[in-house]
Amino acid sequence: MTRPRTLLLPLLGLLVALALACDDETPAPEADQTTDSPAPSVTATVTPEPPVGPQFGTAGLIPRHFPSSEADDWRALYRAAEEAGPLIGLYGGWRDDKTADGEIPEVFRGGHAGIEEQGGIVPVIAVGFATEDVLTGVMETTLDWSDPAAAALFTDVASAIVEEYEPPFFVLGAEINRIWEQHPADYDAFVAAWPAVYEAIKAASPRTEVGASFQLEFMRGAGYLSGQTRAPHWQLLDAFEGYLDFVGLSTYPFLDFESPEAIPADYYQEVVDRTGLPIAFTEMGWPSQPLSNFPESGYGGSPSEQAAFAVRFLELIEDVDVRFALWSFQHDIGAPGGPAFETVSLRENDGTPKPALAIWQAASE
Repeated sequence: MTRPRTLLLPLLGLLVALALACDDETPAPEADQTTDSPAPSVTATVTPEPPVGPQFGTAGLIPRHFPSSEADDWRALYRAAEEAGPLIGLYGGWRDDKTADGEIPEVFRGGHAGIEEQGGIVPVIAVGFATEDVLTGVMETTLDWSDPAAAALFTDVASAIVEEYEPPFFVLGAEINRIWEQHPADYDAFVAAWPAVYEAIKAASPRTEVGASFQLEFMRGAGYLSGQTRAPHWQLLDAFEGYLDFVGLSTYPFLDFESPEAIPADYYQEVVDRTGLPIAFTEMGWPSQPLSNFPESGYGGSPSEQAAFAVRFLELIEDVDVRFALWSFQHDIGAPGGPAFETVSLRENDGTPKPALAIWQAASE
Protein backbone atom coordinates (compact mmCIF):
# COMPACT_ATOMS: atom_id res chain seq x y z
CA MET A 1 0.00 0.00 0.00
CA THR A 2 1.35 3.39 -0.97
CA ARG A 3 2.11 5.53 2.04
CA PRO A 4 1.93 9.32 1.91
CA ARG A 5 5.07 10.86 0.50
CA THR A 6 4.48 13.95 2.57
CA LEU A 7 2.88 13.69 5.97
CA LEU A 8 -0.47 15.27 6.56
CA LEU A 9 -1.09 18.47 8.42
CA PRO A 10 -0.90 18.18 12.21
CA LEU A 11 -3.75 16.54 14.08
CA LEU A 12 -6.70 18.84 14.36
CA GLY A 13 -7.90 19.13 17.91
CA LEU A 14 -11.36 19.21 16.40
CA LEU A 15 -13.36 20.67 19.19
CA VAL A 16 -10.53 22.92 20.32
CA ALA A 17 -10.39 24.75 17.04
CA LEU A 18 -14.10 24.92 16.35
CA ALA A 19 -15.44 25.49 19.83
CA LEU A 20 -12.73 26.07 22.39
CA ALA A 21 -11.43 29.38 21.06
CA CYS A 22 -11.21 31.60 24.08
CA ASP A 23 -11.42 35.16 22.82
CA ASP A 24 -13.45 34.95 19.60
CA GLU A 25 -16.10 32.39 20.45
CA THR A 26 -19.19 32.19 18.27
CA PRO A 27 -22.07 31.18 20.54
CA ALA A 28 -24.73 28.67 19.59
CA PRO A 29 -28.09 30.13 18.56
CA GLU A 30 -30.35 31.56 21.19
CA ALA A 31 -33.16 29.35 22.41
CA ASP A 32 -35.82 30.96 20.20
CA GLN A 33 -33.84 29.98 17.10
CA THR A 34 -33.68 26.29 17.81
CA THR A 35 -37.21 24.97 17.55
CA ASP A 36 -40.55 25.98 16.09
CA SER A 37 -42.64 24.54 18.93
CA PRO A 38 -40.74 24.69 22.20
CA ALA A 39 -40.90 21.48 24.21
CA PRO A 40 -41.21 21.55 27.99
CA SER A 41 -38.00 22.68 29.62
CA VAL A 42 -35.85 19.81 30.85
CA THR A 43 -32.96 20.44 33.19
CA ALA A 44 -30.15 17.92 32.95
CA THR A 45 -29.63 15.96 36.14
CA VAL A 46 -27.51 12.99 37.08
CA THR A 47 -28.24 10.12 39.42
CA PRO A 48 -25.86 9.42 42.31
CA GLU A 49 -24.74 6.18 40.67
CA PRO A 50 -23.74 6.22 36.99
CA PRO A 51 -25.72 3.87 34.74
CA VAL A 52 -24.32 0.45 33.94
CA GLY A 53 -22.41 0.50 30.68
CA PRO A 54 -21.40 3.46 28.50
CA GLN A 55 -23.70 6.24 27.39
CA PHE A 56 -23.55 7.39 23.78
CA GLY A 57 -23.96 10.61 21.88
CA THR A 58 -22.17 13.08 19.63
CA ALA A 59 -19.54 15.72 20.26
CA GLY A 60 -20.10 19.33 19.36
CA LEU A 61 -22.99 21.21 17.80
CA ILE A 62 -22.37 21.09 14.05
CA PRO A 63 -25.53 21.55 11.94
CA ARG A 64 -25.90 20.59 8.29
CA HIS A 65 -24.40 22.94 5.71
CA PHE A 66 -21.68 23.99 8.17
CA PRO A 67 -20.08 26.56 8.10
CA SER A 68 -22.94 28.27 6.21
CA SER A 69 -25.74 26.92 8.37
CA GLU A 70 -29.01 28.82 8.61
CA ALA A 71 -31.70 28.92 11.30
CA ASP A 72 -33.54 25.92 9.84
CA ASP A 73 -30.33 23.89 9.98
CA TRP A 74 -29.95 24.69 13.67
CA ARG A 75 -33.56 23.75 14.34
CA ALA A 76 -33.07 20.43 12.57
CA LEU A 77 -29.89 19.78 14.56
CA TYR A 78 -31.62 20.16 17.92
CA ARG A 79 -34.69 18.20 16.85
CA ALA A 80 -32.52 15.25 15.80
CA ALA A 81 -29.92 15.57 18.54
CA GLU A 82 -31.00 12.42 20.35
CA GLU A 83 -30.78 10.21 17.28
CA ALA A 84 -27.26 9.04 18.13
CA GLY A 85 -27.68 8.94 21.89
CA PRO A 86 -28.83 11.32 24.61
CA LEU A 87 -25.44 12.96 25.25
CA ILE A 88 -24.22 16.08 23.48
CA GLY A 89 -20.71 17.41 23.90
CA LEU A 90 -21.06 21.11 24.66
CA TYR A 91 -17.50 22.39 24.39
CA GLY A 92 -16.16 25.91 24.67
CA GLY A 93 -13.45 28.23 25.93
CA TRP A 94 -13.33 29.42 29.53
CA ARG A 95 -14.21 33.03 28.71
CA ASP A 96 -15.77 34.98 25.87
CA ASP A 97 -13.07 37.63 25.70
CA LYS A 98 -10.32 39.20 27.74
CA THR A 99 -12.75 41.49 29.53
CA ALA A 100 -14.87 38.62 30.83
CA ASP A 101 -14.53 38.32 34.57
CA GLY A 102 -15.70 34.94 35.80
CA GLU A 103 -19.11 34.74 34.13
CA ILE A 104 -20.39 31.70 32.23
CA PRO A 105 -19.40 32.03 28.54
CA GLU A 106 -22.12 32.50 25.96
CA VAL A 107 -21.24 29.25 24.17
CA PHE A 108 -22.54 27.38 27.21
CA ARG A 109 -25.50 29.65 27.86
CA GLY A 110 -26.67 29.60 24.24
CA GLY A 111 -25.96 25.91 23.72
CA HIS A 112 -27.60 24.86 26.94
CA ALA A 113 -30.65 27.02 26.20
CA GLY A 114 -31.17 25.14 22.96
CA ILE A 115 -30.72 21.81 24.70
CA GLU A 116 -33.25 22.70 27.40
CA GLU A 117 -35.71 24.05 24.86
CA GLN A 118 -35.72 20.81 22.90
CA GLY A 119 -35.70 18.53 25.94
CA GLY A 120 -34.34 15.03 26.38
CA ILE A 121 -30.71 15.94 25.66
CA VAL A 122 -28.01 15.77 28.32
CA PRO A 123 -24.87 17.90 27.98
CA VAL A 124 -21.31 16.79 28.52
CA ILE A 125 -19.51 20.05 29.23
CA ALA A 126 -15.85 20.63 28.41
CA VAL A 127 -14.04 23.88 29.16
CA GLY A 128 -10.80 24.60 27.38
CA PHE A 129 -7.89 26.95 27.95
CA ALA A 130 -6.07 26.89 24.61
CA THR A 131 -6.54 27.91 21.00
CA GLU A 132 -5.11 26.24 17.92
CA ASP A 133 -4.10 27.18 14.40
CA VAL A 134 -5.72 24.31 12.50
CA LEU A 135 -3.32 24.62 9.58
CA THR A 136 -0.15 24.35 11.63
CA GLY A 137 -1.30 22.57 14.79
CA VAL A 138 0.30 25.30 16.90
CA MET A 139 -1.52 25.75 20.21
CA GLU A 140 -1.51 28.76 22.49
CA THR A 141 -2.72 28.73 26.06
CA THR A 142 -5.20 31.40 27.12
CA LEU A 143 -4.58 31.20 30.85
CA ASP A 144 -1.49 31.67 32.99
CA TRP A 145 -1.90 28.85 35.50
CA SER A 146 1.12 30.08 37.45
CA ASP A 147 -0.84 33.23 38.34
CA PRO A 148 -3.07 32.39 41.34
CA ALA A 149 -5.55 35.10 40.39
CA ALA A 150 -5.94 33.73 36.87
CA ALA A 151 -6.30 30.16 38.14
CA ALA A 152 -8.91 31.34 40.63
CA LEU A 153 -10.85 33.06 37.84
CA PHE A 154 -10.95 29.85 35.80
CA THR A 155 -12.03 27.95 38.90
CA ASP A 156 -14.88 30.42 39.40
CA VAL A 157 -16.05 29.92 35.82
CA ALA A 158 -15.90 26.13 35.98
CA SER A 159 -17.70 26.09 39.33
CA ALA A 160 -20.42 28.43 38.08
CA ILE A 161 -21.01 26.23 35.03
CA VAL A 162 -21.48 22.99 36.96
CA GLU A 163 -23.54 24.69 39.66
CA GLU A 164 -25.85 26.19 37.03
CA TYR A 165 -26.28 23.15 34.78
CA GLU A 166 -25.37 20.13 36.92
CA PRO A 167 -23.93 18.17 33.99
CA PRO A 168 -23.36 14.45 34.57
CA PHE A 169 -19.82 14.83 33.18
CA PHE A 170 -17.40 17.76 33.13
CA VAL A 171 -14.17 17.65 31.11
CA LEU A 172 -11.28 20.03 31.52
CA GLY A 173 -9.54 20.96 28.30
CA ALA A 174 -9.17 19.02 25.08
CA GLU A 175 -6.11 16.91 24.34
CA ILE A 176 -4.08 18.54 27.09
CA ASN A 177 -1.08 16.30 26.39
CA ARG A 178 -0.66 18.35 23.23
CA ILE A 179 -0.27 21.42 25.43
CA TRP A 180 2.42 19.47 27.33
CA GLU A 181 4.24 18.82 24.03
CA GLN A 182 4.23 22.46 22.98
CA HIS A 183 4.16 24.38 26.27
CA PRO A 184 5.58 22.16 29.01
CA ALA A 185 5.96 24.96 31.59
CA ASP A 186 2.32 26.00 31.12
CA TYR A 187 1.26 22.39 31.43
CA ASP A 188 3.22 21.90 34.66
CA ALA A 189 1.60 24.99 36.16
CA PHE A 190 -1.82 23.64 35.19
CA VAL A 191 -1.10 20.27 36.83
CA ALA A 192 -0.04 22.02 40.01
CA ALA A 193 -3.28 24.02 40.08
CA TRP A 194 -5.54 21.14 39.12
CA PRO A 195 -6.32 19.62 42.57
CA ALA A 196 -7.84 22.88 43.80
CA VAL A 197 -9.88 23.22 40.59
CA TYR A 198 -11.13 19.64 40.86
CA GLU A 199 -12.17 20.07 44.48
CA ALA A 200 -14.00 23.33 43.71
CA ILE A 201 -15.94 21.71 40.87
CA LYS A 202 -16.92 18.76 43.05
CA ALA A 203 -18.01 21.10 45.82
CA ALA A 204 -20.20 23.04 43.38
CA SER A 205 -21.83 19.89 41.95
CA PRO A 206 -20.92 16.75 43.93
CA ARG A 207 -22.63 14.35 41.52
CA THR A 208 -20.82 15.67 38.45
CA GLU A 209 -18.02 13.34 37.37
CA VAL A 210 -14.87 15.26 36.46
CA GLY A 211 -12.16 14.27 34.01
CA ALA A 212 -9.40 15.70 31.84
CA SER A 213 -9.01 14.98 28.12
CA PHE A 214 -5.93 13.51 26.41
CA GLN A 215 -5.22 12.62 22.80
CA LEU A 216 -4.81 8.84 22.86
CA GLU A 217 -2.88 8.29 19.63
CA PHE A 218 -0.30 10.87 20.66
CA MET A 219 -0.08 9.46 24.18
CA ARG A 220 0.68 6.04 22.73
CA GLY A 221 3.63 7.59 20.90
CA ALA A 222 1.89 7.24 17.59
CA GLY A 223 -0.35 9.44 15.44
CA TYR A 224 1.53 8.78 12.18
CA LEU A 225 -0.60 11.08 10.06
CA SER A 226 0.13 14.05 12.30
CA GLY A 227 3.52 14.31 10.66
CA GLN A 228 5.38 14.14 13.96
CA THR A 229 7.34 11.54 15.85
CA ARG A 230 7.02 11.20 19.61
CA ALA A 231 7.66 8.86 22.49
CA PRO A 232 4.80 7.40 24.56
CA HIS A 233 3.97 9.64 27.50
CA TRP A 234 1.69 7.59 29.72
CA GLN A 235 3.44 9.14 32.72
CA LEU A 236 1.31 12.28 32.34
CA LEU A 237 -1.63 10.38 33.78
CA ASP A 238 0.19 9.78 37.07
CA ALA A 239 0.12 13.44 38.10
CA PHE A 240 -3.69 13.41 38.30
CA GLU A 241 -3.97 10.49 40.71
CA GLY A 242 -6.76 11.10 43.19
CA TYR A 243 -8.17 14.04 41.24
CA LEU A 244 -9.93 12.42 38.28
CA ASP A 245 -13.20 10.50 38.16
CA PHE A 246 -12.47 9.32 34.61
CA VAL A 247 -9.84 9.75 31.91
CA GLY A 248 -11.13 11.58 28.84
CA LEU A 249 -9.76 10.51 25.47
CA SER A 250 -10.02 11.71 21.93
CA THR A 251 -9.31 8.81 19.60
CA TYR A 252 -8.83 8.65 15.86
CA PRO A 253 -7.20 5.28 15.13
CA PHE A 254 -7.06 5.99 11.40
CA LEU A 255 -4.05 8.19 12.21
CA ASP A 256 -2.11 4.92 12.48
CA PHE A 257 -4.16 2.07 11.04
CA GLU A 258 -5.35 1.57 7.49
CA SER A 259 -8.33 -0.55 8.50
CA PRO A 260 -10.51 -0.93 11.59
CA GLU A 261 -9.59 -4.61 11.79
CA ALA A 262 -5.94 -3.67 12.36
CA ILE A 263 -6.66 -1.89 15.66
CA PRO A 264 -5.24 -4.04 18.52
CA ALA A 265 -7.69 -5.79 20.82
CA ASP A 266 -6.35 -4.01 23.94
CA TYR A 267 -6.28 -0.58 22.33
CA TYR A 268 -8.54 1.03 24.94
CA GLN A 269 -8.17 -1.38 27.85
CA GLU A 270 -4.56 -0.26 28.29
CA VAL A 271 -5.61 3.13 29.70
CA VAL A 272 -7.90 1.50 32.27
CA ASP A 273 -5.16 -0.92 33.27
CA ARG A 274 -2.66 1.91 33.76
CA THR A 275 -4.92 4.20 35.78
CA GLY A 276 -7.55 2.01 37.40
CA LEU A 277 -10.07 4.63 36.23
CA PRO A 278 -12.93 4.42 33.75
CA ILE A 279 -12.43 6.17 30.44
CA ALA A 280 -14.66 8.44 28.39
CA PHE A 281 -14.41 9.25 24.70
CA THR A 282 -14.79 12.98 24.20
CA GLU A 283 -14.16 12.77 20.44
CA MET A 284 -13.84 9.89 18.00
CA GLY A 285 -14.43 9.00 14.39
CA TRP A 286 -13.23 7.48 11.12
CA PRO A 287 -13.33 9.06 7.63
CA SER A 288 -16.01 7.97 5.20
CA GLN A 289 -13.96 9.15 2.21
CA PRO A 290 -10.29 8.92 1.15
CA LEU A 291 -8.11 11.68 2.53
CA SER A 292 -8.39 14.54 0.07
CA ASN A 293 -4.69 15.33 -0.10
CA PHE A 294 -3.56 11.67 -0.31
CA PRO A 295 -6.46 9.78 -1.91
CA GLU A 296 -4.12 7.06 -3.20
CA SER A 297 -2.91 6.13 0.29
CA GLY A 298 -4.40 3.42 2.46
CA TYR A 299 -5.40 5.99 5.06
CA GLY A 300 -8.91 7.30 4.86
CA GLY A 301 -12.02 5.31 4.20
CA SER A 302 -15.42 4.78 2.67
CA PRO A 303 -18.92 4.73 4.14
CA SER A 304 -18.68 0.98 4.63
CA GLU A 305 -15.25 1.23 6.25
CA GLN A 306 -16.53 3.91 8.63
CA ALA A 307 -19.40 1.60 9.57
CA ALA A 308 -16.89 -1.20 10.10
CA PHE A 309 -15.00 1.06 12.50
CA ALA A 310 -18.21 1.70 14.47
CA VAL A 311 -18.65 -2.05 14.82
CA ARG A 312 -14.98 -2.56 15.70
CA PHE A 313 -15.05 0.22 18.29
CA LEU A 314 -18.03 -1.35 20.05
CA GLU A 315 -16.16 -4.67 20.10
CA LEU A 316 -13.06 -3.02 21.56
CA ILE A 317 -14.95 -1.44 24.46
CA GLU A 318 -17.20 -4.40 25.21
CA ASP A 319 -15.29 -5.34 28.37
CA VAL A 320 -13.81 -1.88 29.09
CA ASP A 321 -15.06 0.43 31.84
CA VAL A 322 -16.40 3.29 29.68
CA ARG A 323 -18.48 6.18 30.99
CA PHE A 324 -19.48 7.64 27.62
CA ALA A 325 -18.54 7.75 23.96
CA LEU A 326 -19.22 10.76 21.74
CA TRP A 327 -18.82 10.50 17.98
CA SER A 328 -17.28 13.62 16.47
CA PHE A 329 -20.05 15.80 15.13
CA GLN A 330 -23.46 15.21 13.69
CA HIS A 331 -22.51 16.53 10.22
CA ASP A 332 -19.29 16.60 8.24
CA ILE A 333 -17.36 19.83 8.62
CA GLY A 334 -15.54 19.61 5.28
CA ALA A 335 -12.51 21.74 4.53
CA PRO A 336 -12.43 23.54 7.94
CA GLY A 337 -11.52 20.18 9.49
CA GLY A 338 -8.44 19.66 7.34
CA PRO A 339 -7.89 16.67 5.03
CA ALA A 340 -7.81 14.07 7.80
CA PHE A 341 -11.09 15.13 9.40
CA GLU A 342 -13.32 16.31 6.59
CA THR A 343 -15.63 13.28 6.62
CA VAL A 344 -15.45 11.68 10.09
CA SER A 345 -19.04 12.53 11.10
CA LEU A 346 -22.22 10.42 11.06
CA ARG A 347 -23.99 12.46 8.39
CA GLU A 348 -22.76 14.18 5.28
CA ASN A 349 -22.63 17.95 5.25
CA ASP A 350 -26.07 18.15 3.60
CA GLY A 351 -27.61 15.90 6.25
CA THR A 352 -27.56 12.59 4.36
CA PRO A 353 -27.12 9.77 6.90
CA LYS A 354 -24.15 7.41 6.62
CA PRO A 355 -24.30 3.67 7.45
CA ALA A 356 -22.35 4.24 10.68
CA LEU A 357 -25.25 6.30 12.06
CA ALA A 358 -27.55 3.28 12.26
CA ILE A 359 -24.89 1.32 14.13
CA TRP A 360 -24.35 4.17 16.61
CA GLN A 361 -28.10 4.53 17.05
CA ALA A 362 -28.46 0.84 17.86
CA ALA A 363 -25.65 1.04 20.40
CA SER A 364 -27.32 3.97 22.15
CA GLU A 365 -30.65 2.20 22.64
